[in-house]
Amino acid sequence: MFRTKHVAPLFFSSLPFSLAQSPFVVPFNTTYLGPDGPWQAISIGVGGSDPNNPISLQQSTVDVLPGGQGVTFVLTPEACQSYSSGTCGQGGLWSPKPAQDTTYNFSIPPDINAVPGLNVNGSTEFMVAVSIQEATAWNVSVSAATSAVCTNSDGSTRPPEVGLLALGGNLSQTVLGGPSNQGQYETYTFPGGLYHQSATPSYSFGLHIGSASLNYPGSLLFGGYDKGRTIGPCAIFDATLQLLDVGVGVESGGSPFNFSSRQGLLTNDSNSAGPITVGVDPELPYLHLPADTCEAIASFLPVTYNSTAKYYLWNTEDPLYRKIVQSTAYLSFTFEGDSLNVTIKVPFVLLNLNLTSPLVSSPTPYFPCQPYQLPPTTASNSFYILGRAFLQAAFLGRNWQSGTSWLVQAPGPGVSNAGLGLDYTAIQPTDVVLATNEDMSLFAQSWQGHWTSLSTDGSVPGTGPIHPVPPHASGLSTRAKTGIGVSITLVGLLGVGVAILYLFRRRSRAQPSREPFSSAQKAPKKGVQWYRYEMDGTTAPKEFPNGVEILPELSSRNNTSLSLSSGRDR
Repeated sequence: MFRTKHVAPLFFSSLPFSLAQSPFVVPFNTTYLGPDGPWQAISIGVGGSDPNNPISLQQSTVDVLPGGQGVTFVLTPEACQSYSSGTCGQGGLWSPKPAQDTTYNFSIPPDINAVPGLNVNGSTEFMVAVSIQEATAWNVSVSAATSAVCTNSDGSTRPPEVGLLALGGNLSQTVLGGPSNQGQYETYTFPGGLYHQSATPSYSFGLHIGSASLNYPGSLLFGGYDKGRTIGPCAIFDATLQLLDVGVGVESGGSPFNFSSRQGLLTNDSNSAGPITVGVDPELPYLHLPADTCEAIASFLPVTYNSTAKYYLWNTEDPLYRKIVQSTAYLSFTFEGDSLNVTIKVPFVLLNLNLTSPLVSSPTPYFPCQPYQLPPTTASNSFYILGRAFLQAAFLGRNWQSGTSWLVQAPGPGVSNAGLGLDYTAIQPTDVVLATNEDMSLFAQSWQGHWTSLSTDGSVPGTGPIHPVPPHASGLSTRAKTGIGVSITLVGLLGVGVAILYLFRRRSRAQPSREPFSSAQKAPKKGVQWYRYEMDGTTAPKEFPNGVEILPELSSRNNTSLSLSSGRDR
């Protein structure tokens, strides 16, 4: 399989900007995408190569999910021509306008379709500008997908909904451009471009997916991380790590099960107790684990495995369903650490995700454990994968320069849906240690108000709705709609109170009007997925003053090759 690369060469010798280096914060927006989440997206501007004209006039805005290495993928109108479904390109489409383009070919490794996800069958590569809010990185490698499908768990395919924002890879890659392919130019990922332009302190990222269903925004920084999304010790690794065990536990109160803790649910390829090798990959949506492990977990849950669709579906009529997904019960993952093992707790409230069209005809709650058959041991991606469902409760960081990755427990939404509070922290190029919040009691505190401790007899915690699924369309955010609904209710009750006072006191009182609660939320820009192609791309983050753009710079700051040898590079 071959792809064509188009390069719009940028010729600039000096870059007139001066910015203090600090982490770049990537905002997630309130557009929710994907038929198996929903998942929060990030908005990016794509296109343009002329710094002398406003970049906004040269770009199209599309939504993407965070994930992948080397190249950012966006969908083009051509990619959706063969689909009648309206779900194709829900995140937006980009129509490239290349000028003085040059092409070259490269092959895609055969393991590209090894797991469910976005599979690109045809594309054209461009070296263009990419913007997120006020920040613009130039000479970014963007793959414009002209033919693509999403592979479902049952092996069927559906139209692709959204592209992917590359999080890292090599700092740069050399491409041929200019007349007769005689020129050589450096291309970057968006974060790699920021670091190359001296806008961020390092080539690194920190990511926590958050939860769309709980209105808990994701957190993504380039060149740093939000310390407020970390609790406890880190598992430090390079590309993969050892998963030692999977268990079920209860943080506080009564248990919805006939036990309070159960370990030993992990099995390896030999059908014996673990460990297994896993990668953590936001490009993919599920917990891709051995079939026996998924079955062992499911044996305690009111779920049924649909052998046709290949999903575990929650039985919402079973009283145990409400107990589990509203209680303090969690699924635990224990990883091998340098000195101490690290356990990540994923509350079941986060594992109550929803399938929607075109996967099912009506919204259907499901449990995101996916029986996964490893490729042959000779394949580069022969390991299990913990995807976005896992990263709702875990923080993933990567310093591409020191070759270090971190996996840490993430907090719950907290009192303001910001975890433990914003605490943006820079990552330096040589950092191999990540500072975290060490108080483990913060985990339970951060979930207060978002789950319910059962009574000691495990009685059902109320009859209210299980956290509703936010709409998949943009517009007023769910939080804003909720605020307006609450305000209207308050106004209505206030009116009733006034009427009662009038009837009983025989006098009227002026009642000041109350405005609905406003959603003073920024519209964060869309999300990304972890796409692994064997292209040398990179990532790094930074905050910029309003109105400041980073101009292209071809004098390489640091072209050191920094690869994550995960084996799933695409």
